[in-house]
Amino acid sequence: MAIGVFDSGLGGLTIVKSLREIYPTEKIIYYGDTLRVPYGGKKPEELIHLADRITGFLISQGATLIIDACNTTSALAIDVLRDKYGDMAEIIGVVEPGAHKAAQIGKKQVGLMATEATVNSGVYQKKIFSKRDDLDVHTMACAQLVPIIETGDVDSYQLKDVLGAYLDPLLAENVDTLVMGCTHYPFLKERIREIVGDEICLIDPGVEVVSSIEHYGGGDMEPSICYTSHDSEDFSEKATTLLAGHGFSTFHTLDVMEV
Repeated sequence: MAIGVFDSGLGGLTIVKSLREIYPTEKIIYYGDTLRVPYGGKKPEELIHLADRITGFLISQGATLIIDACNTTSALAIDVLRDKYGDMAEIIGVVEPGAHKAAQIGKKQVGLMATEATVNSGVYQKKIFSKRDDLDVHTMACAQLVPIIETGDVDSYQLKDVLGAYLDPLLAENVDTLVMGCTHYPFLKERIREIVGDEICLIDPGVEVVSSIEHYGGGDMEPSICYTSHDSEDFSEKATTLLAGHGFSTFHTLDVMEV
């Protein structure tokens, strides 16, 4: 019994951070597909296939609750994963909790910053409108953010300039609520807050998804394990820099597409 978490790279560690606040010693099996990051520009069929293979692997390693920490695959693949693996594990995505929170607290103008694939899927927009049809949703595909964050540097001048260029059009729409629609983006929360000010509500779907699993019983005290599809040593160094309390005892390089 363990919690499985997967993402294209480092972004899912923001989910791990929230999990550790509730389950500090629970076994977490993490998979970061660093060989193929970023996911945002990939075709839907490729993303669904990758999510399928990773989910199957996590279940084979003992995960009974799986969090698809990638907004892109959550938008495209979550129903496929539930249909195929739902009798073996509970599978939760990050889009539904994030959209629900946006509909709950949004006043009139909601902004969504996400990957190109997530924006183009229209899933966030549809789920928000299904709960509140009086909201306007303004989207911004932020293609350059994930590659920059994956370097482990979240304070560079380059990042601040790129972030500002993405946020300015959303601010021009007078958004009152902003969804950070990629689990990488909460690493930039302080930078985002500096640009948008204190009046705009920031939504971290990762926090919302962890709040939704308080029913999980937990209890597995075995060591947590992290797998990456490329260079686990490099991932370990960056993970420790970004989240010192990740709790992973070992890091392994393993490409699920070759298993």
